[in-house]
Amino acid sequence: MQWLRSLSHPAELDPVLAYLTGKFALLLSVEERQLRFYKTSDQSVLKEALDKIEPASSCSDALSKIASAPSRDSQFGAVATDWSNCMRTAVEQQFPQYPLEAWERFLKAYGINEDYKEQTPD
Repeated sequence: MQWLRSLSHPAELDPVLAYLTGKFALLLSVEERQLRFYKTSDQSVLKEALDKIEPASSCSDALSKIASAPSRDSQFGAVATDWSNCMRTAVEQQFPQYPLEAWERFLKAYGINEDYKEQTPD
């Protein structure tokens, strides 16, 4: 992440870079928590605060499902789905909108025209 932050870029992209690095850093931390749980089965790692996210309260339903799961496999499944989805939703709430205006200012400042064409698989 530090490498990404250190890349030289036009000032117009500062909001875009802040959005992407902030969001990616949180998502990476979510994955690291999940991995720590898989290695240790310690449910407390899933409850630890992450930036402004308080999983103990915001993901309490998922945590209850994990705690009451009948087997380790069931716990792992609940972490991979319920807890992970809850945490991703919380990350999305912290980074709700891509800084599109900053992106458009960048494009205009550098005379770049986007020509996006969506293609679907055959």
